[in-house]
This record gives sequence, C-alpha cells and structure tokens, in this order.
Amino acid sequence: MFKAVFLFELRFWLRSRLLYSLLLTTTAIMFLSMATEIIRFRAADGGQIRNSPYTIQFCYQFITSFGFLIFASFPIAAASRDHTYQMSEIIFTTSVSRLSWLLGRFAAAGFTALIPLGGISIGIMSGSIMPWNDPSQFVAISWPAHLLGLTAIAVPNVLFIATIAFVISLRVPKDVFVYITLATLWFSIDLGSDLLRHRDHTFLAAMLDPFGSVAVSHQTRYWTAAEYRADYFTLTGYLLWNRLFWSLFSAVILTLGCRRFRFTLRSSRLSTTTVGSSPAYDLIPAARADTAVPVFPSRTRQFLKLTAFEFRSAVCGPLFIILSGFVLQTLAFPLFQHEPGYGQQSLPVTSAIVTVIGDRCRFPALTFIIVAAGMLVHRERDCRIHEIISTLPHPDWLFGCGRLLAMTLAVAAMLTTAAIMGVASQLVRGFTQLQPEVYIVSLLGVELLQCFVLAVLIFTIQIFTPGKVHGYLLAFSIQMISTYISERLANRSGVISILHQQYPIYSDFYGFAPYASGMIAFSTWSLLLCAVLCLLISLLWQRGNDTGLLARLREARHRLRGRTAVAAAVTCGTTLIYGVWLHTTVSNYWDPHNLPADTAANYETRFRTRFENSPQPRITDLRYEVDLYPQQRSVRIRSSQTLQNKDTAPQADILVNLPAGLQHSVRIEQANLLLDLPALRAQVWRIEPPLLPGDSIRMDCTSSYEAPALELQLEFRNLVQNGLTLTDFSPDIGYQPDRELQDGQERGKRGLPEPRPLPSLNPKSLTDRKNHRSSADSDLVTMETVVSTESDQVAIAPGRLLRSWKQQNRQYFHYRLDPPTLKAPMVLSARLKVARDVCDGITTEVWYHPEHEWNVPSMMHGLHSALRYGIQNFGPYQFDFARVVEFPRYYDWLAAVAFPGTMPYSESGGFITDIRSPGAFEKAFFIVAHEVAHQWWAYQVIGADMEGSKLLSETLAEYTAMMVMEREFGPEMVRRHLAVALQSYLAGRGRETRAEHPLSRVRPDQNYLSYYKGSLVMYHLRHLIGEEKINVALRRLLKKFAGKGPPYPVSTDLIDELKAETPAEYHAILDDLFNHIILFSNKITSCSIRQLAPGRQQITLQIECRKLESDEKGTEREVPFEQAIEIGAFTAAGDHRKYGEALYRKMHQLKSGTNTVVFETAEIPDNVAVDPFFMLIDRNIADNVITPSVDR
Repeated sequence: MFKAVFLFELRFWLRSRLLYSLLLTTTAIMFLSMATEIIRFRAADGGQIRNSPYTIQFCYQFITSFGFLIFASFPIAAASRDHTYQMSEIIFTTSVSRLSWLLGRFAAAGFTALIPLGGISIGIMSGSIMPWNDPSQFVAISWPAHLLGLTAIAVPNVLFIATIAFVISLRVPKDVFVYITLATLWFSIDLGSDLLRHRDHTFLAAMLDPFGSVAVSHQTRYWTAAEYRADYFTLTGYLLWNRLFWSLFSAVILTLGCRRFRFTLRSSRLSTTTVGSSPAYDLIPAARADTAVPVFPSRTRQFLKLTAFEFRSAVCGPLFIILSGFVLQTLAFPLFQHEPGYGQQSLPVTSAIVTVIGDRCRFPALTFIIVAAGMLVHRERDCRIHEIISTLPHPDWLFGCGRLLAMTLAVAAMLTTAAIMGVASQLVRGFTQLQPEVYIVSLLGVELLQCFVLAVLIFTIQIFTPGKVHGYLLAFSIQMISTYISERLANRSGVISILHQQYPIYSDFYGFAPYASGMIAFSTWSLLLCAVLCLLISLLWQRGNDTGLLARLREARHRLRGRTAVAAAVTCGTTLIYGVWLHTTVSNYWDPHNLPADTAANYETRFRTRFENSPQPRITDLRYEVDLYPQQRSVRIRSSQTLQNKDTAPQADILVNLPAGLQHSVRIEQANLLLDLPALRAQVWRIEPPLLPGDSIRMDCTSSYEAPALELQLEFRNLVQNGLTLTDFSPDIGYQPDRELQDGQERGKRGLPEPRPLPSLNPKSLTDRKNHRSSADSDLVTMETVVSTESDQVAIAPGRLLRSWKQQNRQYFHYRLDPPTLKAPMVLSARLKVARDVCDGITTEVWYHPEHEWNVPSMMHGLHSALRYGIQNFGPYQFDFARVVEFPRYYDWLAAVAFPGTMPYSESGGFITDIRSPGAFEKAFFIVAHEVAHQWWAYQVIGADMEGSKLLSETLAEYTAMMVMEREFGPEMVRRHLAVALQSYLAGRGRETRAEHPLSRVRPDQNYLSYYKGSLVMYHLRHLIGEEKINVALRRLLKKFAGKGPPYPVSTDLIDELKAETPAEYHAILDDLFNHIILFSNKITSCSIRQLAPGRQQITLQIECRKLESDEKGTEREVPFEQAIEIGAFTAAGDHRKYGEALYRKMHQLKSGTNTVVFETAEIPDNVAVDPFFMLIDRNIADNVITPSVDR
C-alpha cells in the first residue's frame, strides 16, 4: 500500500508546474551566479573562485536554509490537501492504512522537494563552462563537493523542513499559520544558536542549528584563502553530530506525528477568525428610503468603525500575536541581558535601544504586512461571501483604505510594544535618560512610514493578482528585485535617489537635525505616491464576480467620474508636480559622465605618466583660517601653504589635488594655471621661472561649502549642527596613487593594467623611502589654525591653544602646532564640557557631550597611564597638551583616530560603552591608550610608503596599549584581548582576497595583521625576552628616526633593533614571528595524575606538536621544530578568568611529533594546558587544555 500511495503522489507532484518553476528558478539563479555579474555568491574567499568546492556546498546550505518556506510548501500541501478540498470524509472511509497513507504522502512530498535542489548543481556546472567566463575564476568540477552538498546538507535539511511542516499541517488546518509557525521556529532556533555561540557554547550552538550552518562555520572558521578555494567541508566533528541528531530528531517527530494522527474528522482548536476574517456586516448600515443621511458623516463613521473593527481583529488574531511574541522574544536578550565582554555592549542609551528595536522588528513587521495584506484583500472571496458584501451600500474605497489603515495601526502597535519593552529595559538597567522623542521619531516616524509605504505597495500588488498566493510570490520577487536595484543603482539615477532616502543616524549631539529637511521631503513624496496607489486600489477593488484584471480596468473607468475623478486629478497632478520639483531641487542628481570609477580612471590616465615620477615641491608650513557655521552646515576655509623645492633640480609644473565636495579658488605665487579639471578635482600650474632647489613659494586656497536646502542623501555626514568635524580639507601636491581605480575588473573594462601594488619592502630603495605613508607631498610641517564658530560652541584643532576671543557674536580660537610634525589638519566644533588635569607637566583634557560623562574617568585614566608609560619607556612627549575629544557617531565603524596631541573619539566608540560590571573589558581605556601611543608611533616615527609601514604604527600602538593595560589592570585583561586577537587574525586569513604577507611586509589594508597578529607577535616576543629589552630597542628606533625627514624607517629597522636585544637562541623565533607565516598545532592527547605523597602530585602529559609554514596563498607545509613552550597547571577558573590560580608554569623544550612531559604540583589541578596563554598562533586552542584524570 505504501508503494501505491508513494507512486500516486509522486505522479501527482511530477505534474505540478510549481515543481518545474522552482527547478528552473534554482538553475537560473546558479547559472547567473556563475556566468554573469547579476548574482554573486561571495563565499569566505571573497568570491574569487566562483565554483570552488566550498562555494558549491555553501549554495546548498544557503538555499535550503533561507528557502525553507518554499520547500515546505510540498509537505504542507500533501498534509492538508484532503482537508482543503473536503475529501477527508471519503479518504477516511477507505481501506488504506493510516501509516501507508501518511508515509507515502510524506515520502513523495519530501522527494519532490529535493528535485529543485538539483538545479544547484545543474546551474553551477552549466554556468561554469560558458565561453565568456574568465578562466582564472573557475576550477575543475569537484564531484565530492556536489555529492556532499546534496547528501550531507540538502537531504537532512529538507528532511527536517518536510517533517516539521508535514506534522504541523496534520494538526493545523490553516496553511498560513503553518508558514508563520515555521518562520517563528526558524528564527527562534537561529536566535538561540546565536546566543549560545556568543557565550562560547559552540557545541550546543552547533547542535541547536538544524541547518548545520554553525557546525560548518566552526569547521571552516580558520580556513585560509587557499583552503576556501580548493577544499570542501567534510562530514566530521560537529557537523557529523549535527546531521545525526537532526536526522534522528526528524524521524522521531515524524513517528510521533503519524501515530497521533487519526483517520477521523477533526475540529480546529485554532479559531478560523484571522486578521479581520469575520466580515463586519453591522458596520455597513442598510439603506433606508425614508431617511436622508449626509454622505460625508455617514461614510466617515463607516470608515472609522471599519478601521477600528479591523484593527481589533488584527491585534487579537494569531498572526499578530505570534509575530509580536517573536519580537519580544528576540528583544529580550539584547535589551535586558548584560554580560561583561570585550567592550562590545553599550550603555542602554535610547539611540542604541532604538537601533536594536528597529533591526529586530523589521522582519516581523514585513512578514505581518505581506501575509495580512493577502488575507485582507482576498478575504471575502476566500470565504465565498464576496457577492453578498459587494451588494451592500458602501463606497469602493471603504474596505481597501480602512483595512490598509488598520494594518498600519497594527504595525504601530507592534512597534509601540517593542518601545515599551525598550523603556523597561532602560529602567531595569538603571538608566533614566529615556528620550521619548527618539522613540517616537525613529519607530513611529521613520520605521512606521516605511512600513506604511510597503503596506500600500503590497496591497496594490494583491489587487492586481487573482489570489493571495500569487500576490505573495509577486511581492517577494519585487522585494528582491528592488533590493538588487537599490544596491547597484542607488547613486546612478536621480529617480532612484528620490525613491531611496538615506536612513537617518541619530546622535545625542544633533538629534535628527541634518536629516530633517530630507526626511520631510521624502515623507511627503512617499505619502503622495501612496495616495496615488490608494486611489488605484479603490478603482480596482473587486466587487462582484469579475475578478479578471481587464474587467476591473473597464469597471475602473466607470468609477472614475464625478468627485472621484476630481480627487484623482488633484492627487496625480500634485504628485507629478511635487516629483518634478523634487527631482530638479534635490542635490543628489546623477551625472552619467562623472561616476566615481570613471573619475578615478580618468585621473590615472591623464596624470600618472606625466607626474608619477616628476619631483614636486614639498609642503613645509600650513596656515588655516576656518569659519564654521554649524547651523547652516557650511564652512569657509582660507589656507596658505609654503611649498619648497627639496629636490636637486628646478621644478616647473605642479599638480594640485583639491578636496572633494568644496568650491575652491587657488592662487600660487609666480605660477600660471595651465589646466583646470573640476570633474577630476585637479589643476596643473606652471611656475615661471622654475622653482630652484631650496627656494619656496606660497600657495593660497579659498574653499567653501554650503549645504543645499534639501538633501535626501547627505553629501557630508560630518557637517552637522553640533559636532561638525572637518579633516583633509587642504589641497595635496603631486600625483596621488590613492586616487587610482583599485577594482581589477573595473580597470580591465577601461583598458587599465592591474592595480599597482604598494612598493615592496626594500630597505635599500631610497626612492621609495623618501615619502612616508601619511602623505606624499610633505615631510614634517608646522601648522597654525584660527577657527571661528558659533558663540555657544567650542572649536578644537591640533595644537596648543594660544588664545580665544569673542567677536561679532562668534567664538574664535587660535592654535599652533610645534614642533613640526605630520600634516594632519582637523577642526571640530561642538557644545562640549571638559575635564582637565595635569600629568607630568602635560595638560590633559577630555572634551565630551554634557550627557556622556559615564566613561570620562576611565578615559582620563587611560590618557595619564599611556603618557606616563610612553615618557618613561620611549622618550619625551612632543607637546605640552593631550586631549581626547568626543565627536558624533557619523560612522559606526570609526571608533577613534589620532591627530597630533588631539584624539577625536566617537560617541559610539567608547563614551557609551558599558564598563560598569566587574570584569568588564576597559575598552574606553584601551582605545585611548592606543591613540596616545600614536603620538610616538606615527607622529614621531612614521614608516616609509612601502610594505610593512603599519608595523611601525598600528602594531607598536597595540603593543603600547597592551603594556599600559597590563600595568594598570593585570595580565588577565590583556589575555582577553589576545584571545580576541587570535580569533580575529585566524578569521581574517580566510577573508584575504589577495595574499597574506608576513608581518614585516604588512599592507595598509591588512588590519588583521597589523592589529591582531601584531598584538600576538609583540606579546610573544615580550614573553621571550622581556618588556625592558623591547623598550630599549624602541628607544633606539625613536632616537634614530624621531623628528627627522627622509629616508623614513622601514619594518626591517625595527626588526634589526629587536634582534640586537634578543638572545641568539631566539633569533630563529624572531625571524618566524616577523618574516614568515607560522602556525602551530599543539594538542594534549592524554593527561594522568599519580599521587606520590600527600601534597605531591605527578602529572604526565602526552602532547602532539606540529609546526606549519604557510605561503601567501594559504598553502601550508609541516616543518620540523624544537622550541621552548610553556606548560601550565591551574585551579578552577572564576571571576571572568580563563584559569584560576597557577599551580605550575614552566617552559619545556618540545619538538615535532609526540612529547612526554612529567612534572609535579602540590595539589590536583583542574586544568592543564600547553601554551596556556596562546603565545603561539594555534588554530585550535581548545585541545591545548585538558582536565586531568587521577590514577588511583
């Protein structure tokens, strides 16, 4: 009987158009991802090899994970078909057995759900052989990757999806609630897995994830780029256990579901009343011939009653309750849970709370809108009462507009509930600065408006479709297409720029002020478009039996008359006029001849050959007069630069590069303008007569910017009413390689060669050592800045404040920077408070927003500690001032930056970081110490413009910050930093798209090397030779290069100084640390304890050791080694510590292969570890630690 049912069902599904549509769609997506640029699956290797084995498996996992609702449609339909078509009475009276009937249907539906997945392999293999493909982006077909992707990923995933969907459908009569339950279950599992993973419960997180993504991530987390391009993940470790567990779980659930199902008629316990599913007959009064009722009041009452009824039905319906519960569930952890981590959790300020709420509510709100819109538009027809409702006396717009408003109010109720939860979390966590206006504007303003616009669009789509399922598919497709278009064409069309407003970034400095005009304009435009669509909804609303689109279009012509026609003309005309005005007024217009890629290519084409190797005058002195008008978001800058010929030959032609976005007027002494190209922001001047060696001339430049009255996309986010910041606002001299087009494919389209690499590390190349990394047009400069701003603000610039005064209701500040240092112009204007102190004769200041005083003591502590450490261990501090200045959160990725003596620190980078709990990582302290360290490692010693320059700046700044933190908080705090550094370095290797360099040759874009590997290397070296010897080497480096011009130092200068302080037996290790890519694999295979006597425990370890050397592409080979490695034994951990008290710590000589280590302790340890504090770079530190077993 099972075979008969299975074959019957399979034949049924093989006739389904949905099956072949999904197969064709999957094949097309995969084909396009291989053969075109329309779709790209960028795996961890950056997408360089399109059909890599990992990418193949990733595609199987991605499609089965995020397309689970599509694959669930087959078992859902199989389980509910009898109930839907009212065939249950007939089927239940036949002689077919229950298990045969259920299992046959399930097996056929599950097998059918697997068929579309064949399109993944078909599309990948067919797309990979297209003749226009770049052969360098493809490898040979990896059959094991296809086989494992199908069997290890797709089959268990589809089995789980089909089982859950089938069993739920057997119990729940409504398909929509099955889909909602599946979506909620999926997100709940994903949330729980994510929370466990962030709490370092990786195994539990991997087991909780039914799709295996966490297990795959764990297996590949430290893969190199070479492994991502050539290897595939295997069915081992966490992934094997995950697949076995969820396959067994699916079998158990299917067995229980089938056993509990009865071949009897079922009555639904779930109310069939959904979102407004009971028609409101009493809301439409019957017509009475003897009563004259004013039309407008009657229609208004109808509209309000219908809206109120639909709103009550929505918020009391299962759809809203399930999704709202999901929102509250997902908000519970991020809002209420506080864990002292690596400085990542912020204080519960309203801006942070609102951001979390917006992110967590967006998907549930979207789901509610899409599902509810289909149910509301097609409700009467689904209930087969459309003919009755159509005869009732109500206007055509009543049901559409009333239900649309009710649905929007329901979303507002969901957002309000989330906002109340946000306020509660603030109060529970002891935070009382609630800022209700931020909740209102962000959630009930910006978010709700977006939801309303989306609701109108979805309603309109449903109006045009014959059924809600078709509307769901069309809405999903349009959403995907619009996302794709907005990502790729957002800056290429004036229309697109009008349709896509920049999301406002709230700051306590300026609120929403910079975005206000754009928000109002965009909201008006959106509401007008919605009015037009609402008019269309009213005209096409289905009444009667004419459901065809053409019939309803003909009916719409009859409806469009009288007052309706006047309203339509006024609405459409107003929208058209406003749209034209907005398109011509908005500043974000599209210039098809001035795209960023074209500008970069044209710059390189016109000037590289002529000026790349042409000596240019060097800037030696800078004078600025800056007038800031924060309320108008405008600036005026007058700069004067002294240019000196430091070459041995006369110089005639000068290339001047102008800052973007400003209007400029340039004048150069004894020079004539030869070429002015505003589109390229470049001018060519000729000095007559040529500038002789040693001579100087002056260049004056007046620059200005006035923000337009209306901006939908802010051109300068940093020009704000409070917290205005300007950097890099003066012209640069000479050819600027950083302005070249970097994208290799875009260069190829324009006939340009491969991107020019940074000059290779070559200590003997004096040509490459004549420029430092910070700027190619200057060495050390003197700088003076006079800044004026509004009377209630303070202006800050690098340098000592000479004087300040008030004139014509404006504040003036005069700063001078000496001794000479790097060219780094910056001005900031804001309403700030200041905390002042003195440290070793240096005036220290922390300027901060008046409401952000929480972490100011920690920052002042970090400022003083870093200054004292630097002065004591490196040498004199250049200035007699050191200041930290808070600036708004324009960009969340920018935490802090160092200028000479002045260190701007982002509002979101540390001022609102929550460090109240004991054991919390002192992030504010650490970042301040890092930026103070740059006053030595950047502004006194700056690397030459070649590979390895960031070793002399970022790596040494990280080392300094670690030493300062260890001195103030102990080694445990630094070890937490090193744990994060190890994970970040190993993960960064897999994301490398070009080549991983040794630390001595680090590129400027390799932060995972300069910051994270640099931290590990310097701490390891400190562990070997001691902090004092490293600092002696650094003092010599400073003495040799500080305050001097070219030739600038390179990484080998530092390594040579360190080598001079390193004992000979560690020279090989020093070479490995800086000049090679070395990894270790140390594993304790066994640990036994034998009690020799009371208070004497003998511990025997078996340790497997391997040393791996990697090339720049990530290919590794094992090399023999013999090296001293630390062995430790510890008591149980506690108080946020990795280990407890150390019972034993000693270096042991270990070599490749199996090592036996025997030592004694006074008591039985809870943990024994090899390299316990990860001095060595080990990809699996979990097996470095073991809990010993006691021999009795």
